[in-house]
Amino acid sequence: MSETTFTPEKTEVEKLAEDLKWLPVKRLVKSVPLGNFRDKPEKPIEYLVEGLLAREDLLIFAGKSKAGKSTCLLNLAFSLSSGSDFVGRVCQKCRVLMITLEDKDKTVRNRARKLVEKLGVCPDQNLEFIFRSEFLEAGDGESVFDKVSNKLLEDKRRAEEGNQLAKWDVVIIDPLYYLADSIEENSSKEMGALVRAVRGSALKVGCTLIVATHSKKGSVADLEAEEATAGSGMVGRIGEAYISLAPHEKDRK
Repeated sequence: MSETTFTPEKTEVEKLAEDLKWLPVKRLVKSVPLGNFRDKPEKPIEYLVEGLLAREDLLIFAGKSKAGKSTCLLNLAFSLSSGSDFVGRVCQKCRVLMITLEDKDKTVRNRARKLVEKLGVCPDQNLEFIFRSEFLEAGDGESVFDKVSNKLLEDKRRAEEGNQLAKWDVVIIDPLYYLADSIEENSSKEMGALVRAVRGSALKVGCTLIVATHSKKGSVADLEAEEATAGSGMVGRIGEAYISLAPHEKDRK
C-alpha cells in the first residue's frame, strides 16, 4: 500500500512573507574595526578578461554613433560565454546576458548567426539575449530601468533556489541611455546618476556589468578612455575599466 504525503497549502500570510523576503531592504551603513580585517589576506583578483575586467567590475564601452560599439560588444559577449580570447586577452568562460535596447531584434539575431559561422563557436545556453521588442511591447507604464532591475533580481532569486541557468556572471546593456526616459548624455550630473543607479542594481545581484555609451562630443583621439565618455566628469570616476573606440589613423604618404 503506497503512502501519500500531505503537504498543507501555504496560508496567505506565508505567501506574503515569501514574496517580501525578496524586496530590497534598507539597511544602516556599518563601520568595520581595523582588527576585523587586519590579518585577513584579500582574495586574488578574478579576471573575466585578462588584465582588463574583473568580477563585479563595471566596464564602460564608449564610441561615436555608428562606430561599431554593438558589434564589438557582441564579439566580447561571444568571447566571455565561450571562453575564447578577446583582442588577444584570455577570457574566463561564464554566463552572459546581453540586453539589446537600440538595434532591431532581427539585426542582432543576424549578427549573432554570422559570428557563429565566422568564429566556429556557439556558446548556446551560456549566452542569452533580451531583445528590444520585450521592452517596447510591454506597455505597462514601468520604466525600462525598473524592468531590467526587476528581471535581474528575479533571476537572482531563481538562481538561489537552484536554477543555475538564471545566474548571470556578466550583464551587457547596449546602450546605457535607453534605461532613462530622457537624459542629456553630455551632462556629468545626469550620466553620473544613471551609471551609479545601474551599478547599484548590478551589485545587488553580484554580476559584472558592461554598458555601451556614446563618446563625448568633439575629437576623442588624444583622450584617455575614461575621459572620452559622454558625461566624463562623473562617469570617469565610477567605472573600473574603460574602452573607447577611436577612428583608425590611416598612414599618410
